[in-house]
Amino acid sequence: MAASLYSIDCIPERTCSGRLVLLGPSDPGVWKILAYETLSDYQLCYWYAREIERRQAHCARVLPKQGCACLNLSLADLTDASRFIDVARFLTGKSEPGFDQLEIKAVLQSNQNPKSGLASTSRTQLGAAERADEETFVDQLMAQHPVN
Repeated sequence: MAASLYSIDCIPERTCSGRLVLLGPSDPGVWKILAYETLSDYQLCYWYAREIERRQAHCARVLPKQGCACLNLSLADLTDASRFIDVARFLTGKSEPGFDQLEIKAVLQSNQNPKSGLASTSRTQLGAAERADEETFVDQLMAQHPVN
């Protein structure tokens, strides 16, 4: 998620699109990190991904206790045809929701949301080692201020 947001220049707190659609470190109720203004664009995107993971985990703990059914999904699951069928079963309550599985696979294999042309600037993509270093730095900052 972080690399995707970074690639389309949708940066929390920093770009117009990021301020419009994403939570940022200055918003109430989020995982606070000190001096977030000094973070790189990628680090802010990674912070956002971690904040969303935190919120997902919170909902997975709290909602079942209140009688709400939940289905655990990862981003990778959204491109898996068998998981798509699981989602359909969950949402419809039908054991066989009536989808053509070959058609679903074909749809999931094509990029429904190509990112080309979305960024307002041309970004140099970070290498895996650089991303890992930036993520480790953010993880360390977040560990200094744990949130339940």
